[in-house]
Amino acid sequence: MPPRANRALLAYAAAREIPLSADHLIWGAPEVEIDRLVEAMRAAPAAQLHCGPAQVAAE
Repeated sequence: MPPRANRALLAYAAAREIPLSADHLIWGAPEVEIDRLVEAMRAAPAAQLHCGPAQVAAE
């Protein structure tokens, strides 16, 4: 992928506290590491999840 796309993915992940690194995008990651990261994300309290604001109909 082009560098701009990789930077956008890293920014998106960082804003949502997703543990993605440049090495993951370049080299990939072993399945064991991915499983560990996913489990850590699932264990995080729901309050840490960052969702965008809900869209509201125009008045």
